[in-house]
Amino acid sequence: MKKWMIAVIAVLMITACGQKNKETAVTETETTVETTKAAAETETKEPEMTSVSTEESESESADADEKNEKKITGTVIDAAMNSIIIKTDDGEELAFSKEDAKVELKDGLLIGIEVTLTYTGEIKDGNAADVKVIKITDAQQTK
Repeated sequence: MKKWMIAVIAVLMITACGQKNKETAVTETETTVETTKAAAETETKEPEMTSVSTEESESESADADEKNEKKITGTVIDAAMNSIIIKTDDGEELAFSKEDAKVELKDGLLIGIEVTLTYTGEIKDGNAADVKVIKITDAQQTK
């Protein structure tokens, strides 16, 4: 990733300096490539075992999260790019962050439709700040 970013920056620098002659541009590109190679060589790599154990622990925590998934159904009263506010059947209005949530709605996210939110975490005293919404679906799909 770092190599790619450095290469892009180098290309942008070269194209931005249209006044320079070709020799200078080639020298700058060569310097950037050499700097990129040196940076890549000095990066430290994690041992293979660490990566595997990290993946295993992430998988285990994902399984644990799936077991702790909860659902709540309500009517959408407001929605934005990264948030949704629903009103539950008991009249409680709850605001959720929907960042990184899968939205599986037949007609899209519209005010007034009934949705089911699948989430992890706890809603405490009407506050859903500690909740991570995983999926938003039409309420009919879950009945």
